Amino acid sequence: MSAAESTLQGTLGSWDSARGFGFIRQQDGSRLFVHHSAFTGQPPAVGEGVSYRAGTGRDGRPLAAWARSAASPVPAAAKQQGCIRHWDASRGFGFIETGDGDELFVHVSAFAASPRRPQAGERVYFKRGLNGQGREVAVWAAFATLPDLLVLAAARPARAAWPWPQWPALVWWLLALWLLPRWAAAAALVLSALLFVLYWQDKRAAQAGRWRTPESTLHLLAMFGGWPGAALAQHWLRHKSAKPGFRRVFWLTVLLNLLALTAWAWPALPAALLAANFG
Repeated sequence: MSAAESTLQGTLGSWDSARGFGFIRQQDGSRLFVHHSAFTGQPPAVGEGVSYRAGTGRDGRPLAAWARSAASPVPAAAKQQGCIRHWDASRGFGFIETGDGDELFVHVSAFAASPRRPQAGERVYFKRGLNGQGREVAVWAAFATLPDLLVLAAARPARAAWPWPQWPALVWWLLALWLLPRWAAAAALVLSALLFVLYWQDKRAAQAGRWRTPESTLHLLAMFGGWPGAALAQHWLRHKSAKPGFRRVFWLTVLLNLLALTAWAWPALPAALLAANFG
């Protein structure tokens, strides 16, 4: 597919200048998320035409991987090669050392069609452009070590297998609930279902730019027994599954919940063993 064939036309339906993102109104009436880093040059005013190329983010949701004002016919930048000099994984950006010795800012959204995050020292292809503040950045990037077809095939990766640490944790959780009163097991199941729904709503809110559910609320409900629903949502919805800081706190809430359930269920264990062996 040529660049001309892959470039679509729409209008900028909304724009949040304080937060640096908005939504493109596509020709079929649907909305497409666009970050300011995707724009070559300044974003147009709301209601004006936009030329853009659709892509997919790391969480699997569609977005505009490249965009510019339809009234600014800027020719596409030439693809160049450089090296990732520095990469901040927690903040999602880094700097590319270009062939002329400069360092060019690159955000993770520039790797919209790539299957993983870059690493320091890795060679990449990139294209120069201007962000929403008029600063020169890399508006598109891809790994130099991956063939183009592999990069495109990985734009929406298949859902990964259920992470193995969650299996023993889930078995532990079920065994503890089996020893507890029925109301406790029912409450844990209700919390799990509630937390799954909250993850789903939070992902929808993130895509639409609406008010998000605080992470502290998600962690608190997980600690009180709803973490299996959260784990299922992270796996099935691919939401909150790529943030290392969030994942570390999530696993801490899982451990605290399992320890609390074990301490509560421990006195009932001898009676349950006797009943199982002697009827």
